[in-house]
This record gives sequence, C-alpha cells and structure tokens, in this order.
Amino acid sequence: MLERSSLEDDLLDWLDEHELGDDESGASMDIVGPLAEYGFCVDELDTLLEQIGDENLPGSIRWLVDNLMTERLVNDIGHASERIATLVTSIKNYTHMDRSSGRDAFRLADGIQNTLTLLGHKLKSKHIQLTVDFPDNLPTVCGRQGELNQVWTNLIDNAIDAMNDGGSLTISSEVDRHGDDEEFLLTKIIDNGSGIPEGIRDKLFEPFFTTKEIGKGTGLGLDIVRGIVKQHNGSIKFESEPGRTEFSVCLPTN
Repeated sequence: MLERSSLEDDLLDWLDEHELGDDESGASMDIVGPLAEYGFCVDELDTLLEQIGDENLPGSIRWLVDNLMTERLVNDIGHASERIATLVTSIKNYTHMDRSSGRDAFRLADGIQNTLTLLGHKLKSKHIQLTVDFPDNLPTVCGRQGELNQVWTNLIDNAIDAMNDGGSLTISSEVDRHGDDEEFLLTKIIDNGSGIPEGIRDKLFEPFFTTKEIGKGTGLGLDIVRGIVKQHNGSIKFESEPGRTEFSVCLPTN
C-alpha cells in the first residue's frame, strides 16, 4: 500500500507538471488509479511523451487509460465467470442431478467440499476460520450422496449459526474400526460456539424442535439428519460444552 501510494503521488506530480492535473471532475485521479494499478511509472510516461509530443499527450493518456480500464473489466468478467462455473459445478454435484437414485460408492470428502462451497458466503460473512482434514487414502462409502449432502448442510449450517463473528470450524474424517472386520468412516464437525444448553440436549433430534427464531427454523433439520444417517446404517452423536460442540457421524465404508 505504501508503494502504491508513493507511485500515485509521483504520477500526480507528473500530470501536474504536464498540465494534466485535477479539473472540476477530478480527472487526474481517474487517470492515476488505472496507471498505478498496472504499474506504470514516471519513466514510462516520459518515454511515451518523447514518442508522441506534448500536443498529443492528453488524448494518448486518455486512450491508454480507457484501454487499461477495459482490460480490467474483461479480467473481472473472466474471474466472475470462473466463480459462477465453480458454483454451478458444486450445485450439480451437491444435488447429484446426473446420477441415478440408487446407491453408489463415492468419496465422502467430495460432498462435504461441495457443501462448503455453497455455504461459503455464510462462512465469509462471519469471518469463520475453517480447518478441513481429509486424508487422501480414506475409503469410500456406499449410499446416496445427495441425501448425505443434506446431513452436511444441516450440521455445518447449524455450526455457523452457533458461532460468533470470527469463530472456528473444524471438519475432519478418519477411519474407525469396530472389531476385526467392521470399518467405518468417522466424520467430525466441531465449532467453538456457545454450546448446546444442557436442558435441551434430549430434545435436539425431536421433530419440530428448534432454538431458532420464529420463521427461521422448521425444527426438522436434525430429525432429517438422523433419519438419513440411520438409512445408511450409520450413527450420529454429539458432545457439547461452552466453547466446543462436536457432532460425529459414523458411516460404514464400501
């Protein structure tokens, strides 16, 4: 920022020296901003002046700045298009639109990452510090990915709502073995929110029970979550205390 400010000051001085300073519309600042953004310096403007002469300087500078602003606009459109394409892909994967309604083997981490992409605006708006830990060698699970994505959406969305601005959210998966033959994938979603009051913990999975304001919650989220996990022969549990709430989802591997 200091280098940018110094560069802008030099450019302003150069424009004033060549009688291209501020007018009533603040034109010189309109010129300085794009020039500084693309790294133009006084030496380069001196070279330009040598090539075109004083009489052509105002028009040439304006032409140059207009082209720089057009290039910036094209770049912005390109970046926005990439973000839209990423979001559309995530939505398609999240809803599993192009797959059958049967059970398939898939990587659990893919669905969680798509969910995080869709909830990215909420994470950013509350400045949530996100930590994700999915080892590359995790086994696949067999089920309906679209349904399990509803599990991650409800759990992650609830965790975000429970945290204050600048909170911390950790999501991880690991292999959990029960005996010699049974292998499960254990996924944990941990937030540092205020915790779940002890008086309502027994009601948490009951239909229509919600702690959210009227009109903001149906009370069906965790009931649906438990039903989906049960249909996949898994289990869900939670532990909570002030400053730490952990939901654990255990699903059999493929």
